Amino acid sequence: MTEDLRIRPLGAKNPHQRMSPEDRNAQLLSLAVELTAQRGVGRVGHGDIAKAAKVSTGTVFNYFPTMEALNSAVIAKVQAETMGLFTDDHAGKTAASALIFYSQGILHLVETQPAIFKVFLNWSQSFDDPFRTQFLALKTYILEILKPLLGLRGHADTDVHIIYGTGLLYGQMKLEGYSDNDLTKLASRVAELVT
Repeated sequence: MTEDLRIRPLGAKNPHQRMSPEDRNAQLLSLAVELTAQRGVGRVGHGDIAKAAKVSTGTVFNYFPTMEALNSAVIAKVQAETMGLFTDDHAGKTAASALIFYSQGILHLVETQPAIFKVFLNWSQSFDDPFRTQFLALKTYILEILKPLLGLRGHADTDVHIIYGTGLLYGQMKLEGYSDNDLTKLASRVAELVT
């Protein structure tokens, strides 16, 4: 007998066992986010995801029947993860504290879910509808969270955009490998500008 009989450790899953529909959906969506982070918003197809998941293209279509449904699911995932970072419990603080609060949220996202942040960055540069409209709604949400953090200062609208843009730059620099010291310098310089 030349069969290779390997014993799986107790509790190990059979690699040929079917996934539950919920697990398969989560797997396919996760791969869609990863591939979108690499290729860009709207540039990943069902076949790309099928290949990465080692399933048939039809399986992907079962979960995301159209390209629009696929892209909407990716955008919804990024939006949910991004919105979850920000709360309004720092109201009335200084612009410097708003910058720190926002930068910490971005840093957390970059460190724990870099693909989500990469899709967010790519999405921010997409001017095609419906992507642009959806992104602007998310950006407005973030700006509205940050505005109260600035207090009642005269330049709140300008400053909130400076802080928003700095947060994106902060995350980009972290992805590019800048040191924590460099990131602290960036935050300090911008805080000086808006205070």
